[in-house]
Amino acid sequence: MASPTTLPTLQVQEGQLYVLRKGSVVIGQAVRVQPQSNVPTRKIPRLGDTNKATSYQPAEHSVSIEIYAERDPAQMAQLLGGTTKPASGGWAGTEELRLNPTVTAFDLFVDVYETATGSGDVLAGTWTLDNFKPSSLSVPVQADNVVTHTINGEIDDLYYTPSTGYGNADLSALALSAGSISPAFAVGTTSYTLAVANGVTSTTVTPTAAGKTITVNGTAVASGSASGSIALAVGANTISVVVTVSSGATKTYTVTVTRAAS
Repeated sequence: MASPTTLPTLQVQEGQLYVLRKGSVVIGQAVRVQPQSNVPTRKIPRLGDTNKATSYQPAEHSVSIEIYAERDPAQMAQLLGGTTKPASGGWAGTEELRLNPTVTAFDLFVDVYETATGSGDVLAGTWTLDNFKPSSLSVPVQADNVVTHTINGEIDDLYYTPSTGYGNADLSALALSAGSISPAFAVGTTSYTLAVANGVTSTTVTPTAAGKTITVNGTAVASGSASGSIALAVGANTISVVVTVSSGATKTYTVTVTRAAS
């Protein structure tokens, strides 16, 4: 992927959690991730171009990462890329965690989670900091306050990958206790029917859409849980299921349940 010339600022938003990891290893919670991009104003002639007809200005990318400090400095060791905590037995007490100018560059990832959804944290997407190499470290020493570490470094690129299916207001499943809906549930189909015998006087609805707000006939229902009992009158009964995502987008599914007269 080509490097952008302008990189955005990542800030923690209300209802979102930013988790910093190195590969599959979670380092900690990111407070701030500030990428910067700089294109030198002085053009550099290409080798062999005696007429200076062409030149290039290679973009230089850097990033500043602020994370909540933990009592165990294992996360800082992961970021510095030098000594790491032993797998067993804890720290030996002879290690020296310091900025390592010869460390091999590595990829860092910032996972963005939607929180406080009522049904668990949902991965919204992931920022990739390509080929991060630490260049400076700021470690304030203070008491009685939240402590953060700031580490700066160089990166080759930064890009965001949205989580599959995130941002849509689709249901992933829909079921009624009174019977099987027709046609069979499909994400792109929003209207369904169900015919029941006269003896079936009520039904519940179980919609599934993890991390999204769901209502059934205006009443909130948790993803994967059954709604309250819905009375069925003789004839057609329309049940409305509305899904809402954090962006405010909504999608409505309807099920028309027809109860036989006798």
